[in-house]
Amino acid sequence: MDGIQVAERLKALYPEAQLLALSMYAEPEYAERFLQAGGSGYLPKDVIEQELEDAVLAVARGEHYLPQNLLYRMIQAQTVRKPGPEVLTERELMVVRYLAQGLSYKEIAEAMGISEKTVATYRERAAEKLGLRSRAELVRWAVEEKLV
Repeated sequence: MDGIQVAERLKALYPEAQLLALSMYAEPEYAERFLQAGGSGYLPKDVIEQELEDAVLAVARGEHYLPQNLLYRMIQAQTVRKPGPEVLTERELMVVRYLAQGLSYKEIAEAMGISEKTVATYRERAAEKLGLRSRAELVRWAVEEKLV
């Protein structure tokens, strides 16, 4: 089990438990997932020395605790809206939809009547316009946008 699953299970068994994560991950997504799983506080390992005592005391009082820099990044990430489908061309959007349906480059190329290299180009352009780095992120975005 990972920390998120442990938190979910502990909260199911002991709803009154206050959970504080000490994590190697400093990205806002991990902290959000832990808090959604029922956690009360989240500390990346790079700030444990400076903030562990404050975090433990806050969580023991029934409060939530996040380091200031992590909280700032979480707020910043929520206020920055990811671009929507309107930034993509029709062909880029088609490629993204096909990818989200699990089709391979070869299958997409056949369905669209283009080469696999062109499929890759459309995927790369779509990812760049959306600020995404991988095929998995592109598929996740398509699902979040309800394109599949």
